[in-house]
Amino acid sequence: MNTKYMFIYFLVILVVIGVIYSLNQKKPTNPFDNSPISLPSGEPTPQPTTPPTQAPVSITKLLIEDTQVGTGTPAASGNTITVNYTGMFTDGKVFDSSEGRQPLTVEIGTGKVIAGWDQGIIGMRMGGKRRLIIPADLAYGQKGAGGVIPPNTTLIFDIELLDVK
Repeated sequence: MNTKYMFIYFLVILVVIGVIYSLNQKKPTNPFDNSPISLPSGEPTPQPTTPPTQAPVSITKLLIEDTQVGTGTPAASGNTITVNYTGMFTDGKVFDSSEGRQPLTVEIGTGKVIAGWDQGIIGMRMGGKRRLIIPADLAYGQKGAGGVIPPNTTLIFDIELLDVK
């Protein structure tokens, strides 16, 4: 075989090995990827207890799932409740949480929170955990909220009822 052809054959093999090697390497991060990232802040980033990937993106009524039924006093309209909560979009991205902060204390059933909370927490027993999948019209509707929640967005809340007064 001619030396020239052996050299070309050798180069082709090197290129093929290089391509195979590069395909097996970790892919670089896409700068346009908008999935959630962890930022070091000294506090753990709250994560949903179960992935909400099965949640519908657009729903027309409030969906309630008790993940742990409480045994204490049930919440009623006009009660002041204390809860831990994590709010997320249907893709699982957390937009707000009381984890790492103080639990939220608020009057329920009187319009002081979004309608999905007013409707979804009533009847929940102290000590219970509940997932609310809230349609946009029972959340922040066509206006959205503070640049954090886009208009017409279905929201998911994991709620733990700590106290009822």
